Formats: sequence, C-alpha cells, structure tokens
Amino acid sequence: MLKMPETRGSGTNKKTHDKCSPRQTPAATCNKAPSPGLPLDNQSTRPKLSIDDLKASVETIENDLWGNNTGIHTQLESISKQNQGTYEEITALRIENTQLRRELDLLKAVVTRMDRRMTVLDDGITDLRSRSMRDNILIHNYPHTPNENLAVTMPKVFRETLGIDVDFIRIHRNGVRAQHNGKPVSITAKLSDRSKKDEILNAQKTKKIEKQKLPFFISPQQPSSIVATKNKTYDKFNSLRRQNISARLHRDHILLGDGSTYKEEVPIITNADALQITPEQTQDLDSFEVKSTDPVVKDGSEFSAIGAIVHTVEDVQNMYRKISKFFGTDHMFDR
Repeated sequence: MLKMPETRGSGTNKKTHDKCSPRQTPAATCNKAPSPGLPLDNQSTRPKLSIDDLKASVETIENDLWGNNTGIHTQLESISKQNQGTYEEITALRIENTQLRRELDLLKAVVTRMDRRMTVLDDGITDLRSRSMRDNILIHNYPHTPNENLAVTMPKVFRETLGIDVDFIRIHRNGVRAQHNGKPVSITAKLSDRSKKDEILNAQKTKKIEKQKLPFFISPQQPSSIVATKNKTYDKFNSLRRQNISARLHRDHILLGDGSTYKEEVPIITNADALQITPEQTQDLDSFEVKSTDPVVKDGSEFSAIGAIVHTVEDVQNMYRKISKFFGTDHMFDR
C-alpha cells in the first residue's frame, strides 16, 4: 500500500477543520472565531463594583437624607417649622385685620353721624345769621369822602335818588382801604324799619328799568353760603338761556319750560356719602386717573388744583367720589 506523502501547510488539521461542511444541515451553526473588535456575549460593559464601594454609596445616600446639618430630612424639618410660623403669622394678621375692619366700620359710622350733625349745625347757623341780617342792606360803589358821616349823608342821598325816607340804627363802612379793583369799600346799614328794605330794592329796580344812573348799588345782606348758592344759580340760569333752553328764576330755584325744577346732574358728594362707598367701588376708583398740581402755600393756606379727563356724567361722578374719598370735600371748591 502506497502512502501519500504529507505536504506542510496543505493538510487540514483539527484547528483548520472548523469550517462549515456541506453535509451540515441548515439549522446547524458554524463555529466561528470571535472578531477581535466585538465583546463576547458573556462580557459586561459596566465596571465591576465591590461590596465596599456599595457600602460607601449607601452611606453617602444616608448622609444626604439624614445628615445632621445638610441632610434633606433636616431641611424638610426646617421648612416645616418655617411654614408653621408663617401660618401662625397669617392667622394673627387675619385676626388683626378683622379687628381693624370692625374699628374702621365704627369710625365710619361715627364720622358719618358727625358729618350729618355738622350739616344740621351749619344750616342752623346759616339760619341764625340770616335772621340777624334780615334788616341789613349793603351799599356798594358809593364814593368815600374824608371825615364822612354816613348816618347823616345816606338818608339824604336815599331821599334825593330813590324818593324814600329811611332811618338807620347803625351804618358803617366795612373797612377804610379801597378794594383791589379800586372800588370803594361797601357799606353795611341796619334799617330801623324792616319794611323799607323791599321798598328800597323795588325803587332801585324801577330806576334800572328806566335806565337812570344811581350813585350806588344796593343788595340785601345775606350769609356767604347763601350768596354763593345764589351766584351759582344765576350762572346756571344764564348758561341755560345761552343754550336756548326755556327757564326762569323762582326764588332760589330754576324752573324749566315744562314746569319742573332744574336739578344738578352731578350733585356734590358729602363726606358721609364718600364713606358709604363700597370696597368694590373703591377698587374701581383706583383705575380712574386724577391728577393734581403741586401744592402752593400762600398766607398760611395751601392751594392745589385737581382734575381729570371726563367723557360722561359717570366719569364726573367718579371724579367727585375719588376727590372726596381720598382728598376730602374741603378740596372741592367749585365745579
């Protein structure tokens, strides 16, 4: 038997006989050598931790949670105590706020009652002053002469100009210096006969209709509050006439063409009315813009101008409400 000679490098040994054989079934797998760049299936990419490392990590977590100074548990306890203190402060503020609201309501009631009483007292004082002045007349624009004796001069002037004999209980000028407009200081005279007052005023009216010039102008003496009210009434009456609105004066009122009494569209708001404004209305007034000038002090008094841009009657009412609410009705001199 002849033996085939072995050739080096051409034989198939066990190491190189791992290739897939054609006789293997398709389900069979080939034994391939692992690629040097890929990890083995049973190898892990995570670093291996020892028990000591795990214990150290657990201790670190416990220290973060339960540490004496910086632990989360300590911080939560501190926050809980702060919240408890804040809650107690809020509760105390609520109680105090409730008490302050009660005191404020009481003060509002007291001020409202006092304001109404002051209104009644002012009306009473005005009535008393009117009664004390009902025999008095004011003589305007009568020239001043040195060393004048009005008690002798004025009855003679009345007789010559008005044709009326009058006697005065008292008569005097209301000062000696001329007024700022250069006109003479007015004269106050108290009539001995009250019925002569209307007779003098009617005679003056007749002379005016006849266009006869008089050396003076006579008016009844009245309290300043009544005079101011009458002046506003006359101004409003003249304004209505300029607008071709039928109106006539009747005592201290204006009667319109339909017989009704004219009333102001925006009445003055008193302190009592301002105190009755609800908190909701106060919040609405906060959005209503009112501007004021810097105060000017003159002769011991402080003056300032307050105004707002208005488009409707409600805007005007809100303006008066805000001024009376936050500045007081003393700032409301005129419309």
